[in-house]
Amino acid sequence: MAGKQYGKHKTLAIYDFFRSKVSVDDKDNGTTVEDIRKYLDDLFDDEFERKSIYADIDVINQYRMMINPSDKEWIEHKGKNAYVRNLDSEDFTMDEVHLLLDAVNATPIVEERIAGKIKKQWPAYFKNDGYVSFLACERKKPSRAFVFLMNSLRKAIKNKEVLKIKYGYKLMDEDPKNCIEKERKISPIALYYEENKYYLFAIDNDLMAKYEGTLEDSIAKIKSLRQFRIDRISNHVQFLGKEEFIECDVSVVKEKITGAVDAYSSGKSVDVRMTLEGDPELILRAFNYLRNEITIKSIFNDNWSGGKLSFFINVSPTPRFFSLLMNLSSFETTDVSEGVKITLDASKEFQDAYEEFLIKSRNNINFTTPL
Repeated sequence: MAGKQYGKHKTLAIYDFFRSKVSVDDKDNGTTVEDIRKYLDDLFDDEFERKSIYADIDVINQYRMMINPSDKEWIEHKGKNAYVRNLDSEDFTMDEVHLLLDAVNATPIVEERIAGKIKKQWPAYFKNDGYVSFLACERKKPSRAFVFLMNSLRKAIKNKEVLKIKYGYKLMDEDPKNCIEKERKISPIALYYEENKYYLFAIDNDLMAKYEGTLEDSIAKIKSLRQFRIDRISNHVQFLGKEEFIECDVSVVKEKITGAVDAYSSGKSVDVRMTLEGDPELILRAFNYLRNEITIKSIFNDNWSGGKLSFFINVSPTPRFFSLLMNLSSFETTDVSEGVKITLDASKEFQDAYEEFLIKSRNNINFTTPL
């Protein structure tokens, strides 16, 4: 009898076929029973009857309904002999798979072989190599110009080519009069996705040229590494070739991404001892928030259960760091609490910079009482 040798394996093979080789986004055509039979023939070098495949699909649907109840069958019959796969909580959409591949291909920290694994795992999502979608982050169909921009950035990262871009800020409308843009010459390093936005990390070539001869090469690169929001880059970019491309160590980019480089520090960074005092639970909350923002170098006094925790950080007197301190000072518990008390062992210069920050904040923020 045809298919007898691998009869027990057939159901598993059909399940794997729908899970990895049938996209939940393909609702127009679906897959036919002949497609399934060909897949099984290639896999087992054996033929299987149509009726047995119908029976296996019913068993798979029963199993999926047991582990993940739904108002729709996982494999849905469409047309005479065609089937489509419906989305459930365990499935990836095409947009999600491509977003995942974007992160792998565009970030040098991740090994390139992982991209191949993703394509092998879900081949149905890559039938059209030109497909690019950003619905997972944009929640709307991207324009052709935006897709072209993203592909240009990926190409520049992969080939290590310098780009000339226009970068700026816009108001709500698209009127060019409401847009401020400046030309920048950059060496793209990595794409990054955070808080529903894409960012490009790149060396600012013009800024690097200013530091040449005055700073060490490694420090100059740290100070020249910039983070660009993709939606603020003009859709038209110009490739300037590889000759002036500035290489940047991957560890520098990685630290930048985790917020440990010049988000809160600069070339004038110093080691500062910080002490948090207050309710033990409050101290842990504040400490966990802090270490997600900056790198904790070492813990000096681990007595958080007693209401005190001291540690060293490497920062500089920047407005962003002072804003971080203000956020920490506002932490409170559900009970009546004075919040967390913060002490910094810092120089007079550091203290003066903080006082100046407070003065500017007071002067720049004004309240008026409505009539």
